[in-house]
Amino acid sequence: IGRPRVVHSHYWVSGLAGLRAAEAWDVPLVHTMHTMARVKNRHLAAGDVPEPTWRERGEQRLADGADWFTANTAAERDELVRHYGADEDRIDIVNPGVDLDIFRPAFRSRSRVASGVPAATYHVLFAGRLQRLKGPQVLVAAAGELRRRRPDIPLEVTIIGAPSGSLGLDLDELAHEEGLGDVVHRLPPVPAGVLAEWFRSADVVAMPSFSESFGLVALEAQACGTPVVAARVGGLPKAVCDGRTGFLVEGHGPSEWATVLEQLYNDPATRVDLGRAASMYAQRFGWEQTAEATRAAYRRAVRAHTAAHPVAT
Repeated sequence: IGRPRVVHSHYWVSGLAGLRAAEAWDVPLVHTMHTMARVKNRHLAAGDVPEPTWRERGEQRLADGADWFTANTAAERDELVRHYGADEDRIDIVNPGVDLDIFRPAFRSRSRVASGVPAATYHVLFAGRLQRLKGPQVLVAAAGELRRRRPDIPLEVTIIGAPSGSLGLDLDELAHEEGLGDVVHRLPPVPAGVLAEWFRSADVVAMPSFSESFGLVALEAQACGTPVVAARVGGLPKAVCDGRTGFLVEGHGPSEWATVLEQLYNDPATRVDLGRAASMYAQRFGWEQTAEATRAAYRRAVRAHTAAHPVAT
């Protein structure tokens, strides 16, 4: 296919390979961190395992050696500058894109039939890697608190995802301890089209993450017309408009999360309004916008690399 004009790597391991490839081809390396060890280690959930120092060293090599960066949000850009000393002038913000042909609104009643969710339930959904950092244990604990407060609520919680890294807990056991054996249901990862159906079946999607560079799940859910309750961390304040498309929660206490979920249950009209606004907001994050912003970053990276490596005449 010939010599590329740009190498674009994602995450730190691929980035180290990208450094070597870009050097061999004498082309710029554009890198997207997505997550960073030093950031994750500052926001560990209780009992979580810190990222190793050799990952930090690898990411530092990338911060020093890459020609250009794209960051999912301004918050991620600031973290890259603060924790790794990256040059802010070499970082472009490129929000992740959503496939709006797949993630789109539809009748919730039909999606519930397709997903097997009873029509009368208050359905709260989590989708993501099953690791402490993503906070599924927070949702289960909050659901337990909500059940104790309001046993009249026909609560159903669906958790979609697979274990990743060192989870260090059994969500099924936790659900049993909370008295939620008949409430919490686990599913393995599903294809995008099926995931969209699950999003549409939910009254609320919960993202109780301890660290999140952006939170694409939040946008995909909102594109389906479902409001999101998320932790106020990382890039989630960009993905979720607090009070307009969902709510942001300070901290990870089960009581605080249960309170927000209870408020949304009590106010179906607000859920509808949030869902409509969420779907409209997500239209700003289609693949076309992401692709154009990425192309612009490539052009700037090529210009910077050419200026730094002039061809001898």
